[in-house]
Amino acid sequence: MKTLLATLLLSTLALAGTVNYQTGTFESGTFSGSLTSQFTIGILGSLNQITIETGTLFPDPTACPAPCYAFSGGMVEVGPNGDIFKRRLDGGLASIINGDVFLSAQLNNMDVGLVNGFRYRNGQVSLGYVQFQSLPEPKAFLLLGMGMALLLAMRPWRGLNMRGFDD
Repeated sequence: MKTLLATLLLSTLALAGTVNYQTGTFESGTFSGSLTSQFTIGILGSLNQITIETGTLFPDPTACPAPCYAFSGGMVEVGPNGDIFKRRLDGGLASIINGDVFLSAQLNNMDVGLVNGFRYRNGQVSLGYVQFQSLPEPKAFLLLGMGMALLLAMRPWRGLNMRGFDD
């Protein structure tokens, strides 16, 4: 029983480094700024409210065939006023095709990719989603490995000889 408890505890700690948020079904959206200089997009969905603020946009024709803008800096917030999660962005890329905007970004100092898509036409956001998810941090794998080592260390070794077979 102690082995099971220790393994569950360490496995739970190992999962603590992951991030996974999405807006769910689109309910409403807000937009401020300019698609060619800097903007803030807010998407309210059935699961979460996520707001993304880009840094200053600059044209990057080598990134994709559509009008593309790269940016550095920015912010992502989950929940009203970032109550659930708030993190700086390292930067990203915004692609604009007929009023549909696709944004991808990297969260600051995390192996997390952010994907955002929204429809902005005639000054209105009529469709949108946001999702970002991380891979477990290296410390999570370390904790998981320690849990496995603990599990093996607590295993009873009676009845085994040096080769691992019963006599």
